[in-house]
Amino acid sequence: MAAAAETALKAAMLFDLRRRPASQVRGPKWLWASTALVNTAGIAPLSYFFVGRTRR
Repeated sequence: MAAAAETALKAAMLFDLRRRPASQVRGPKWLWASTALVNTAGIAPLSYFFVGRTRR
């Protein structure tokens, strides 16, 4: 169950990174995307959604 939740969060993060302009992302997009390769227990995707994106 936890693995499915982490996979869904990472998929949502990667989808958002792909369609969001680099000017609306804090830090390099490639660095955020590379965190999807690491088992982070959902912390990387959650930190992207709360800290990594800028408000429009």
